[in-house]
Amino acid sequence: MYIYKDRSVIYNLPPINEDLLTKESLTSYLVRLSNEHQLTVNDMVRRVLEIEFNKNSIDKKINFSKYLFENSETINGYGKSASELVIALNELSSREGIEKLTFLNWKKLIPSRNLLDKNFKYCPDCLKDWKDENKLYYPLIWGLNLVEVCIKHQKRLLNYCVNCNEQITFLKGKMVLGRCSKCFGLLYDDNFLPQKINVDGFQKYVHINLNYLISLDSIDYESCRNDFINNLNIIQTKYFNNELKSMSVELQIPKTSLYEYLTGEQFPSLKNLVSIGYSMNLSIRSLLEKEISLNADSPKSCDRIDIHKKTSGGTPIDRLKMKEKLKETLVRSEPTSLVRVAEEMGRDRKLLYNHFPELSKEISDKYSEFLKNKTFQRRKVMKLQIENAYYALIKDGIYPSRRQIENKLKKPGLLREKPLQNYWKFLLKRDGYS
Repeated sequence: MYIYKDRSVIYNLPPINEDLLTKESLTSYLVRLSNEHQLTVNDMVRRVLEIEFNKNSIDKKINFSKYLFENSETINGYGKSASELVIALNELSSREGIEKLTFLNWKKLIPSRNLLDKNFKYCPDCLKDWKDENKLYYPLIWGLNLVEVCIKHQKRLLNYCVNCNEQITFLKGKMVLGRCSKCFGLLYDDNFLPQKINVDGFQKYVHINLNYLISLDSIDYESCRNDFINNLNIIQTKYFNNELKSMSVELQIPKTSLYEYLTGEQFPSLKNLVSIGYSMNLSIRSLLEKEISLNADSPKSCDRIDIHKKTSGGTPIDRLKMKEKLKETLVRSEPTSLVRVAEEMGRDRKLLYNHFPELSKEISDKYSEFLKNKTFQRRKVMKLQIENAYYALIKDGIYPSRRQIENKLKKPGLLREKPLQNYWKFLLKRDGYS
């Protein structure tokens, strides 16, 4: 007698894996999976995943959904939220390899300190390209603290919504890919695409070597650690004559931390590991392999940058030029956000506020008013489109549900925007449908 295997509870949805550097993150996969089931992320987590978690979890005191949403930045890492979610999805979908959408393979090697950003970052140009190709998703590496630019488009990753200027969380109950988790505005609006920048050598090095680190799977982590300790001691002997102080200055790492790396008491964070490789002009692979290949030249010193600061800082402050730039911003035909102005000047927004509080506030207020007007005009147009779709569906004998209207307009998640949702409900109530 043939015994059929249990069917999967949820779809066996394949992740989007273009290549190692652009493979999908677990948070992105969860949002896509929810949408495929015509569910919100909140419903998928609370009604499906939480039940599976409660069946298998030893600790019954944990509120799975609450923990997941409150620690959404850790889902793509290798903590409890990542491992628990992977287990639940594996069980329910019968899909193997979901753990590869996280950094779980780094757990035995790279410390979690400063590994992940607390806020979501993204490249609007990438989202626009993928939307046109009908494969909208968020890559795993966007969540790393070290990754600040998109190498493909040579643009800085944004960590705020271009519509409401608010920072975005990794996972929300009603999240839709390509839209802000707070205002539901598009994240790849043509009017707000960032400018190109000159990508520095450090960020290029980061991307090249991440390709190797992400590929690590079934390796001997203990051997990697021992080889690194041995290679670091060789570097200290050959280049720095066993002088810890000079090595610390060159690698931009505190002496205490460096000593712990040399003795094997600690393994460096991703940032410090990359700092060592970049400063020594060595690949991460060579640092973690047995036979290190050292260059005859001295360590990098020509294009020094402060690896432990964001790439926007570093040059002396010219107050006069900065003031003129801020004044010039105020007379532009289209207002610009203070974040964008700071980006153009290669400065931090807080620095501008500290030195020029009145001008900074004026720029922010003007941009805020511009966004309000733009939002009002956009919603006016969208309400007209909703109304047209609404009556077109009625004419065809189809009930104008939220899903039907969104499908008609080819804009998934549109009616999750509260003002537009209220307008749709108004139409239903007015015509006696509710």
